Amino acid sequence: MEALPQQATIIVCSTVPAAFLESMRERLAVLARQDINIVDSPVSGGSVRAGEGSLTILSSGSLEAMASSKKVLDDMSATLHVIPGGIGAASKIKMINQLLAGIHIAAAAEAMGLAAKMGLNTRTVFDVIRNAAGNSWMFENRVPHMLENDWTPHSALDIFVKDMVRKSYRLKFID
Repeated sequence: MEALPQQATIIVCSTVPAAFLESMRERLAVLARQDINIVDSPVSGGSVRAGEGSLTILSSGSLEAMASSKKVLDDMSATLHVIPGGIGAASKIKMINQLLAGIHIAAAAEAMGLAAKMGLNTRTVFDVIRNAAGNSWMFENRVPHMLENDWTPHSALDIFVKDMVRKSYRLKFID
């Protein structure tokens, strides 16, 4: 951080706890580098969509930080969500996304297991559900691998576990 040029912007695209971003800001203050902007920008889409420049990016930070990073984030993304609430807000929403992704994968596996146990044609069940209200991106993406008995990991399992194992937050609902 000491070596960065004046008015530099750090774009953090990793899925990290919001507290990590706050600790970065605190480290910058200790180094008297308040001139450096931090942009909280966790991504969704994996390595394939990263290579295509078609990620979904959640992004939050100060107005100045957001302005300084807009072109880079636009170039990296097909969809850029600018999240109000300052640094850490995007990471909090990404945590919710990861929770739902995990739930959808587990629910898809349980649903297809139930279909098999009931003696149903699992391919028919898949075709019906992917065109019905029970569908999700994870169902549509992961169930074909289940139907093919393909046990090859198609995502970074260690990252998925890291993203799912988080400290709980005290809930305060905001209108």
